Amino acid sequence: MHHAALDFGPNRGSAQTNLGDSLGPLYSNWEAEYLMMCICDWGLFGPECETRMCPKGFDPLLHSGLHQREINITTNATNKGSRLNGIFIMTFNGFSFEFNANATQFDEVACKAAWESLDNVEQVACLRGTLNEAGGSTYNIKFLAWPAVPMQNNVFNHDGNPPLSAFTCDSSNVTVLPYGDVTCHIEDVVRNGIREYKFCSGRGTCDFATGSCSCYTNFEGVACGSNVAALSSDSVEILLLYATESSFQNTILKLDAEANPSDSFNFLELVSGSADTAMFTIAGDGDITVANGDVKVLAGELSLYSGLRVVDGGATITAGGLRISAGGTTISDGGLKVIGGTNLWGDINANNGSYVFSSNASGYKDTNIMEVRATQDAFAGAVLEVTADRNMSDSFDLFRVTIASGPLPREVFAVTGQGRTTIKRGGLTVTGAAVVKSGGLLIEAGGITITSGGLTISNVGITSAGSITVTTGSITAPSITSTGGIAASSYTTTSDGRYKTNVTSLRNRAARLLELNGVSFQWRGDSGFDKETHFGFIAQEVELVFPEIVRESSFGIRSLQLEAIAPLLVEAFRALHRRLTILERRLR
Repeated sequence: MHHAALDFGPNRGSAQTNLGDSLGPLYSNWEAEYLMMCICDWGLFGPECETRMCPKGFDPLLHSGLHQREINITTNATNKGSRLNGIFIMTFNGFSFEFNANATQFDEVACKAAWESLDNVEQVACLRGTLNEAGGSTYNIKFLAWPAVPMQNNVFNHDGNPPLSAFTCDSSNVTVLPYGDVTCHIEDVVRNGIREYKFCSGRGTCDFATGSCSCYTNFEGVACGSNVAALSSDSVEILLLYATESSFQNTILKLDAEANPSDSFNFLELVSGSADTAMFTIAGDGDITVANGDVKVLAGELSLYSGLRVVDGGATITAGGLRISAGGTTISDGGLKVIGGTNLWGDINANNGSYVFSSNASGYKDTNIMEVRATQDAFAGAVLEVTADRNMSDSFDLFRVTIASGPLPREVFAVTGQGRTTIKRGGLTVTGAAVVKSGGLLIEAGGITITSGGLTISNVGITSAGSITVTTGSITAPSITSTGGIAASSYTTTSDGRYKTNVTSLRNRAARLLELNGVSFQWRGDSGFDKETHFGFIAQEVELVFPEIVRESSFGIRSLQLEAIAPLLVEAFRALHRRLTILERRLR
């Protein structure tokens, strides 16, 4: 129990002012070294960790008058005029994140992202107050949602209202300049009337053997957190919203979602029949879909300000023509055939069909069969965009130029679905510098020579079975694949923080370095590579541990981002250092 309290107990400190030791209370009763306990894996609890937790949630019928858990975290220094420097480590029920002691480097967006990076937190709202003289601030944290699958065990758990002792703020990596002490104060803001985080949302029975919920009638979802509308066999309205005053000028029915506009959810769905056939939906991004039945306008006009989409059955205009002034046209089945001078403004989409632009023009100096023109001088988009709604592949072409008659091959020029440009007739002449922004550069024979301007590849990279020679300038590319070695006077990789996003700590990943196996090897004779002995890793083995640093080329060849091992080694060293510090303290 002595070590369990020290390693897993609440951090010591007066009034939740952190002392920076990251250790729990000292348990020194006579049985401290004799009484043992299990620390269960996440999702398990019980004396022998034999009981599985069910999904948890809020009772869907008890939202009114209840609040979310809310705390304040204030960072500061004890001496006026001093400044905070370094990194705080915030821990909540066994999960941790780091944040900069300089509050200008840890704003509300970063605060929200940091808290939501914890596996035991689903959603928070974070407000940062005015910066104090030490460069710290007060952060208001409101916990809006916990994970449906609870990341809890027999030691770390709560029912939606975690106590202050569940939060610790380690300041051991923070210094105060020129002098003074660090403070990290955690206090309650809202702790009463909190929505309960209960097994099966309190609307179902938990099977602790399997960890699954059996929901009560009219409730559904993995945690029984959704309320199903009651059914009625009577010939009366199940739901009637009625404005009783003739002068009513407000909204009778308002559907409001806190989520950002997205097609991942629906505001409204009309379903009919035992097969649950969707008839009508209004998606979270505002799209309206009529899946069954017609749309009839018996009086007035139908104005479309954001486009027209015909899913099935086609559209026939017998008189008056068709003009879409904004939003474009989408044809999901049947395609589009234009004969004559029809004008189309906006986008034109055919999801299951084809466009046919035909012309009977013949002879010398005939007009263009099809012309795509941007008529405004301020135009800044794409005059022509070709998109395929499928995975990238060389099995199809995005663009192809062919000659219907004459000597074979008829294909002159093509851009494949992998982004590869192929010129089969006529070659390619570049009068300036060579810049490839997409699709990479594939050299199958003969090599390439750049005499001036250098070579820049902005996307897929360079694959060469021949030589690459640049007499003046440099090579800039995301990747270079060669069957031989690559030698250079220096190598650099881009690491500018201004271009990085989704930055997360590797602190909890570094321990898996021990699962890697270093090997020595030689390349197979049929690989086309050199015959020297190398030290390294097997990419397929690394992929099982750190799939993020394994790359696969369009030819199925795996490679490793070896520089990614360095930050993992740094984090492993830091973890070892923290462990050694704890052991030294115990030995004292």
